[in-house]
Amino acid sequence: MLVTNSINAFKNLLNYFQIKLWPVTYNLFLSNLKAKYVGSILGPVWLILEPALFVAIVTLVFSQAFNNQVSSIPYALFVMPGLLIWSFFFGQTQSATTIFLNNRELLTNTTAPKEAVVLAKCLIGAVDYVIRLAILLVWWWLYIGSFPLAGLIASLLVGLSLLVGLFGFSMLLAIGNVYFRDFNSIVPILLQLFFYISPIIYPVSVIPIKWLWLIQLNPIAAMVEFLRSALFENQLDLIQLGTFLSWILVICGLSWLIFKKFGTRLVEEL
Repeated sequence: MLVTNSINAFKNLLNYFQIKLWPVTYNLFLSNLKAKYVGSILGPVWLILEPALFVAIVTLVFSQAFNNQVSSIPYALFVMPGLLIWSFFFGQTQSATTIFLNNRELLTNTTAPKEAVVLAKCLIGAVDYVIRLAILLVWWWLYIGSFPLAGLIASLLVGLSLLVGLFGFSMLLAIGNVYFRDFNSIVPILLQLFFYISPIIYPVSVIPIKWLWLIQLNPIAAMVEFLRSALFENQLDLIQLGTFLSWILVICGLSWLIFKKFGTRLVEEL
């Protein structure tokens, strides 16, 4: 009986995704992708320039402070995995709070699934991630001459995990901002703090032991350390993998519960 119910539930979910959710998501994704570069002279070239400039600035500012701790590799190469992850997380989180408000007309005048506008935005971030990953591969090849298999596997695992986790997290922020509009002002401040308590521009080894618990509770830190371990040591750190996957399960579960409770009244509050 339990197996039958589970199969039926999965079939219903698959039908919902194929018939109702995906068509709207795909159209929104294409629309957002075009809008992102309308009127831009350089267009998608910014995807190359932005991370390159970010790495250059971070290296210029912080390399002297942390170069001794990462002396075995160039500092610019050390920060790339962290910036790859942070760019996806920051870009999606920064825009998540206003997703429902920015799509008010669509959600109030049509029967479009609310999840579609969030998923479409996450897919834009995923495209950016893939392009930045390709840039990382090229830079890595120029510096090292080869790219470890574990690094490629870890990069794809992290990207997929970010997509799923940020979908759930974005739903939480978007719903929260509908009922509590101050979210839009609070999130940027928290993001600035979160950047500095994540080992993106520095190695974990420089953190005092009494503050290590902050890193151990930080899913972004787990992703960064997982990816660095795969790239620099050609090893998949299963502890870090389990840490951020557990966080993703918690976030997505909480997101589902919140959406189930407040989603029906969401349109009325827009």
